[in-house]
Parts: sequence; structure tokens; C-alpha cells
Amino acid sequence: MIAWGDITFEGRLSSISQDYTLFAPDGKPLRVTVSLSFVSHTAGTVAVRREGKCSPDLSRVIVLKAGESLAHWCSVIYKDPSYCLDVARFNGLNSFRNVKPGTSVMFPPLEMYGSKNR
Repeated sequence: MIAWGDITFEGRLSSISQDYTLFAPDGKPLRVTVSLSFVSHTAGTVAVRREGKCSPDLSRVIVLKAGESLAHWCSVIYKDPSYCLDVARFNGLNSFRNVKPGTSVMFPPLEMYGSKNR
């Protein structure tokens, strides 16, 4: 991993070359320019997360931030905001409205609340 300010790069070194540009009178190198080449590499689990692929039949826990709602996350996860009441009930919440920021909410697999049960 290479970090430069706010930029981070994950990869592996593919080549390195050295170009000596200044030498002492006795022949010892004093200055060298090093050229590095990298190939991008991302661990499999990280790559899947970055691709944004998710499945509604997997459980996940979300910590709600200010301005987020159960309906929003149900839209993202289940592609249907109407599951917010089921998610609130599953998590023992009194209401799906006005859930405080910082609250951990578990979104169960969709099969638990599939169309058969609704």
C-alpha cells in the first residue's frame, strides 16, 4: 500500500530501475533516481465491496448516520422501502421513524420477509 497525502494505492511492485546521477571523487554514488512501476491489486473481499454488489438474501448490520432512515437502507438492500416496518420489528424498535443516529440495525435475509410472509 502506498499513501501520498489523501491518496492511497494498493498494488504490487512490477519493476524497479536505478539511474545514478552523481558520484563522489572516490566513485561512491551520491545521488540516484529510482523508478518504480506498480500493478494495481485489490484483495478479493475488498474488490467485491468496492463493486457495490450486494445480495438481499444476506444479513448485514448498518450503523445509522444522521439523516439516514430505515426506508433508505431498505431501498438500498432490498430494492423496496416498504420492508422498513419488518426491519424495525426484527430489531425490536418501536417505530421505523426517527431512529437515532448511531443505532445498529440488522437487516435480515430477504427470504425471512419474502412475499409469502407479507
